[in-house]
Amino acid sequence: MAEMYKQKFGSLDSYIVRLDKLCSQIFSIAFVLVLFSIMMAFLYLLGFVATIGFKTYLPTIYEKTKPIFLVLFGLVWLFSMAIMVAGYNEKYREKPIIKRLYKGVIEKSTFLYMGMYKPVQYINFTFGSNMPHKKYFKSVIIIGLIFFTISMGIYATKLLEHAGIPMMESRNYFSSGSVEYKINSGYYDSQRGEMEQIPEASIQSDVIQDPFLKLFINYSKYLDEDLSKICKEPIFADSLRNSQKRPLRDKARIDCMTEYFQITLNDSTISSTEFFFEETAQAKGIKSYLSTEKCKIGRNTLFIKTLQTDSLPKKVWGDYVAIPFWFSKD
Repeated sequence: MAEMYKQKFGSLDSYIVRLDKLCSQIFSIAFVLVLFSIMMAFLYLLGFVATIGFKTYLPTIYEKTKPIFLVLFGLVWLFSMAIMVAGYNEKYREKPIIKRLYKGVIEKSTFLYMGMYKPVQYINFTFGSNMPHKKYFKSVIIIGLIFFTISMGIYATKLLEHAGIPMMESRNYFSSGSVEYKINSGYYDSQRGEMEQIPEASIQSDVIQDPFLKLFINYSKYLDEDLSKICKEPIFADSLRNSQKRPLRDKARIDCMTEYFQITLNDSTISSTEFFFEETAQAKGIKSYLSTEKCKIGRNTLFIKTLQTDSLPKKVWGDYVAIPFWFSKD
């Protein structure tokens, strides 16, 4: 029996050596992938914060520069990948131009590791010493590409779904994302979860029997860029106390909001809209109570439009949000 196992598995010493090499490969690749995961998390966080901050505080510039940035990013990425592929081949790496570009790409791209470049290289050199470098790096590259492709695929899918282009939707004829034929439960207080964020605006329910429609408009930070073009903070006399200044300042801000937002019920513009500031656990915004006297039985649509500040002094209104609801008398 012992002879049979010896012939089948070899000596114990050689088995221990092979097992040690296998464990080194597994742990080295696992550690590298963990560090890559941390690196990707930091890159995602940095990109997310930068994008949201840029989009929130400079929305106009963001919309104009976004296509240019994406094109430049794609070109730089393709160029870098081409240089890396060429530099990986010794035949091309010996050429002076490719050698300089290859070295430059590696040196300039180390910041993408978010401080993980040296630890990754130490692991590569330490644990990868138990196997041929080409085989080791090929394994790392293949596993890394698979991991990166899956991560980017999930990220791209979420972005497309957010833009109304579902990629994983198994129902071929479900909504394509148009607001005209889809109910957003977030628009209705009665259907929204307790901790769910309030969208652009909301009313109390999708079915209204009340004499007044309770409209809440969420005041998002990115609106400040437009509001700053029409809102002027009043100048007060030094003799006024802060308690006297506050209501005057709030009145000026409410008047500005009234000028910026236009409320339309079906085909009729509501000219005498009275707004109040309101703060909830999920959002800050303005609230108005609109009479349902002119609502028709059945479906109605509440349109909220915003003043296009780029068109001033000519007043042009752009669509902001449309909330359908159904009215029924008691």
